[in-house]
Amino acid sequence: MDFNITTALVGLGILVVCLIPILWLHYNSNQANKKLQTQFKEAASQAGVNVSQSDTWNKMYSIGIDETSKKLFYTKLNGHGLETTQIDLRNMKSCSIAKEMDGPNLEKIHLAVQLKNAPQQKLEFYDSDILPSVSEEYILAEKWVQNIERIN
Repeated sequence: MDFNITTALVGLGILVVCLIPILWLHYNSNQANKKLQTQFKEAASQAGVNVSQSDTWNKMYSIGIDETSKKLFYTKLNGHGLETTQIDLRNMKSCSIAKEMDGPNLEKIHLAVQLKNAPQQKLEFYDSDILPSVSEEYILAEKWVQNIERIN
């Protein structure tokens, strides 16, 4: 069997051409999440929340916790800017994951925080109207239920 350098170079060229868009999308997604994480930390700081643990996902959602003051801080990037929610976990009764279904289709995933003597707060982790498919949002919501229950 002969080794043909031209065929190898053409194959390598095709591989590079196919990988460039994938790597570019991955890089842009990481940059957008880093920018959102910076905005999230600035907003939390302005609200007096010292975030000790946080997550950012899908270039639009961030959540973090101040373990000292027991405050949960959440942001969602929408068309009008950064929408923020702050929850004092010292007033929490329970925390769970709420799924909204439309028949067999998953429409939304929320982190549902029930407060004592206050209405339930729902923090969106996934919305099928915005994102085409669910990936790790449910696992992330489970992680945050555990984080919240651990410090409370």
